[in-house]
Amino acid sequence: AVSSGDDFREWIRRIVGASSRAEIGENEMRILIDSGSNENCVPMQFSPALRATLYPSRRVLLDVQGRRMQVQGSKKLAIQLVHLDPEEDRVHIVSDFISCSVRLILFSLEKLIKGGVHFEIRQGCLAASVARHSVKIIIQDDLIYFVAERIDDYDFNLHYDYYEALAWTSGDPHP
Repeated sequence: AVSSGDDFREWIRRIVGASSRAEIGENEMRILIDSGSNENCVPMQFSPALRATLYPSRRVLLDVQGRRMQVQGSKKLAIQLVHLDPEEDRVHIVSDFISCSVRLILFSLEKLIKGGVHFEIRQGCLAASVARHSVKIIIQDDLIYFVAERIDDYDFNLHYDYYEALAWTSGDPHP
């Protein structure tokens, strides 16, 4: 079982040669799985930002060089992850993200593991077990990504049936 960032990197090294490097579809997006991040992060200029409710955040985030990152606030996003089996429906989750000075949307591997996500090889491909569904993950340029079909601002009236994944991970009190 993958239980830490070091285990994850070792697991990836072992299976990279044996696993297919799946590509993403035309309308699909990548969400980085970052073994070095303590928080789920989204770029400040991420497209839903114009409509999103931003909650204040007192989090202090540091980049890999130890420099303080700009933090705009936190927001809740509704994400449709691509199921490993194309015949299955998308996996719908809701998760909290810190809006900050990152270039890519990313999930913290630490938060995923603590949230019960398991990484495995299914049907000869990399997969992650999220809410008892096998979702597609891919390797591109030696980085690991979830594949999402859609990412929206969370709206309870629209996304009430989404699986609440890693709820309020920012460490800030829930408003």
